[in-house]
Amino acid sequence: MLGRWLAPFACLLCLVFSEPMQAVEPAAPARQITLPAQALSESLLALSAVFERPVFFASALTEGLQAPALNGRQSLSEALTLLLKDLPLSFHFAPSGAVVLSAKALPSATSEALVARPKEEVLVTGSHIPRGGSQKSLPLQLIRLDRSDMEFSGAAQLSELLAQLPSTAGNQIQVHNLNQPLTAGATSFNLRNLGLGAALVLLDGKRPARAAVATTEGETFVDVGNLVPAIALERIDVVHGGVSAVYGSDAVAGVVNLQTREHFQGLELSVRHQATDTQDQSDSQLSALAGKWWREGQLRWLSALSYLDRSDLPTADREFAQQTAFSSSGYPGTFVSDGQVLADPACGVGNSFLDPETGFCQLDISGYFDLTPKEQRWQLWTRLENIPSATQQASLTLAYNRADVAVRASPSFPFARHIPEVPAHNPGNPFSKPALFYGRILGVDSAASQTDSSYEHAFISAEIERHMPLLSIRASITHSRNDVDYERRDTLLPQLEAALAGRGGSNAEQYWSPLYGSDNDPALLQSLLADWGMRGRSTLTVAEMLASTDWYSNPLGQHAVALGFQVRRESLRHSFGQAFNDGHFLTLGGGPDFGGSQRVSAMFAEWHQRFSPALTMELALRHEDYDGRLGVLSPGLTLHWRPTAPLALRAAWSRSFAAPTLFQRVAQQSFSTAVIDPQTVNTPIFVNSVAEGSRDLDAAVADAWSTGLSLGEGSATRLDLDIWHYAIDDLIFKEPAQRIVDAALRGDPAAQARVDRDPLTGQIERVTTAFVNGASLRTWGLDAQLQRRLLLKGFELSSSARFNWVGGYSVKDQARNSQRQALGYLNSTLPGVSAMPRWRAQLHLDWSTGSQRGRLQLNHVSSYLDEGNDNKHIASNTTLDAHYRWTREGWTLGAGVLNLTDRDPPSVQSFLGYDSRTHDPRGRLWYVELNWRI
Repeated sequence: MLGRWLAPFACLLCLVFSEPMQAVEPAAPARQITLPAQALSESLLALSAVFERPVFFASALTEGLQAPALNGRQSLSEALTLLLKDLPLSFHFAPSGAVVLSAKALPSATSEALVARPKEEVLVTGSHIPRGGSQKSLPLQLIRLDRSDMEFSGAAQLSELLAQLPSTAGNQIQVHNLNQPLTAGATSFNLRNLGLGAALVLLDGKRPARAAVATTEGETFVDVGNLVPAIALERIDVVHGGVSAVYGSDAVAGVVNLQTREHFQGLELSVRHQATDTQDQSDSQLSALAGKWWREGQLRWLSALSYLDRSDLPTADREFAQQTAFSSSGYPGTFVSDGQVLADPACGVGNSFLDPETGFCQLDISGYFDLTPKEQRWQLWTRLENIPSATQQASLTLAYNRADVAVRASPSFPFARHIPEVPAHNPGNPFSKPALFYGRILGVDSAASQTDSSYEHAFISAEIERHMPLLSIRASITHSRNDVDYERRDTLLPQLEAALAGRGGSNAEQYWSPLYGSDNDPALLQSLLADWGMRGRSTLTVAEMLASTDWYSNPLGQHAVALGFQVRRESLRHSFGQAFNDGHFLTLGGGPDFGGSQRVSAMFAEWHQRFSPALTMELALRHEDYDGRLGVLSPGLTLHWRPTAPLALRAAWSRSFAAPTLFQRVAQQSFSTAVIDPQTVNTPIFVNSVAEGSRDLDAAVADAWSTGLSLGEGSATRLDLDIWHYAIDDLIFKEPAQRIVDAALRGDPAAQARVDRDPLTGQIERVTTAFVNGASLRTWGLDAQLQRRLLLKGFELSSSARFNWVGGYSVKDQARNSQRQALGYLNSTLPGVSAMPRWRAQLHLDWSTGSQRGRLQLNHVSSYLDEGNDNKHIASNTTLDAHYRWTREGWTLGAGVLNLTDRDPPSVQSFLGYDSRTHDPRGRLWYVELNWRI
């Protein structure tokens, strides 16, 4: 079968390295020709139609070249000679009679100018067929963020910039130990709220490795904040809609392509500082960009460096985050013996208090956490290019990123999955008989603990391109690696039980007394704690070859074809400390090291048909094979019609897919989660939930369609409107532990075998879950953008309104045949789905005059309901940002304020008092930035 796949490429390679056969012009009568002065490519297409003869030419050769006007009766050869006069191009006739254009091999100033001229033709996001001009003509919904948008966003990191888009919801930006404890420090966005990994992230069209961590739901994603310095970016393209037919798995919601700068020469330095009103949280960032060309632009070097220092924002500094998180396992704690509940006599000291309903001593843990973690981030990126001619290019790209993140948590974890027994002879036992202790070893009067994690991402890519008269070849190989070092401290069960029995310490003769105020040895306390010791590595190697024909013309229209082959090898490994492997932790539980790899091979094709200057169609097809176990075929069809100059209509349909991630296939993910168990006192309780991966999972399949229009392209007023719809089946999700517990309580033998209970107390200690196919999703909505530009004398004023309206979002549990409406809800009780407001909008008002520019930006998120708290109303949120930039003689001064009115995020009855995946907790932020370019 491999030979069948490679046969087309063998033919293409023969074309690459064979000499073109020369032929004289076939006999053809001269014809009357009337052509205006216009782009050379348009004149060539017109000649093709007049003489009914195919004309083959590389767009890279004709881009930016102008042809003179022609008027008179001429043969095809005579017309071509006049068109190409004084241009570095020549033509010849193929044996079939087709005309083939090529570059003149002249070592002249004209040829050198062609080499040095910046190449306007690019591989645009959403297609493998190179083209010039604006991508707005593509039949895909696109949001393009250029450098001006980046400068006026006020965002310190790329993830914050992407999270501002109205089409995102449920982003992972503000990460801490209460919302995503397993991924603190890694950031991503959520396009269409289809999942953190549902949109494919590319760096200059190349796939980077996923982060070596997973969310508590088992989602893996690309850490967009750890890829490239923002100063190195030229633009960010966000293509909406299923694009798996072009790019393969993960491009269900769309594609985000980070495109770096190309033609920069010189040096650019930037320093930026941002802080809250009270200076309780700040960001300081230094960036540099340097570029140099040699040999008339044939050899080019570009490099960028960035450093970010971010301070933490404690929950104690925000009133809305206080008294929001409580634990019934505190210190002082609670003793239970033979059904009798006795709180520690010291209960009430500090941030502890007695719950009159249960008799348990509660601990207010709200003040121990971060709303924004402390972070230091280094980023380095460099590229070396060799461009010996307009038809050849080779490049090498290197990148290294490191982030060190410190996240605070409560002084020690509660005794969650196992409740220790205090012997009667322990001096801290208030009973004269054994008692269970609901608590922790550190609480009141202890400082917050700190979780340290580091993320490293390395990226290397080599690429070669060659453009020939009949086709272009691009080959690349990319390797990237993401390493994580994650430390969390938890209490060791064997050491705790020994210390409760008086066998603790180095000499096995010390007691740990659970009674608050006891004189416990600090060294003994430290011996009861150990690090989680998680080490993770994710790697991805991608080899790809792409062949695309030049645009050619015949009486039926214009055509181009692309064929490609890709091989990916992905690996993932998680290893842990011995205590975790042995299952000795009281909260984190335990589990084995795990790892695995998979090989993906893909063949893809794309065909572009231009029936007329107004009507085009594109068809894409891609097949991917996963280790011979899973094969997925993805087609895509798009149409673009411009009936009049200002109006363009577009439509797209695709069948995309999200193959099981390697984590979902091989993981043994252990996580402490809360379940309600009527058989246990003080429910809900935390249990060790272990999700097991499976290599038998199927791919989630998504049918997506969209239709839209653009009105007024290139004019002072422009409207873009798109209606979209997704139908996704066989979604992969992690079974909720509560579902297994409920089934076990109903007497299901299979579920009972997956629930482990403590033989002494009957409390659940472990629930075994799995990653399964079993959900479907339906969502649809409307995106719109209205732009208006007004030019006055010495003054330009422009406005833009961009909004996302969701008309429906429902999730169906295929196993239970039950359906939930997620639109307009917080969705805290719906696994894998984040808050889904109906409206998200962004309004800009820009002005510029001479060397000064400014922007006012209004951001709006509509209200929604908290279904987990009697549908309590969560208010809408509107914030106002202001930005200003002044440029003079290479210097640029920027300043701005985010959340000008200092609005707090809407109140939510949750651990932190707000929705951390939708709103920003920092309040008003001021920033100043200074750039210098030479």
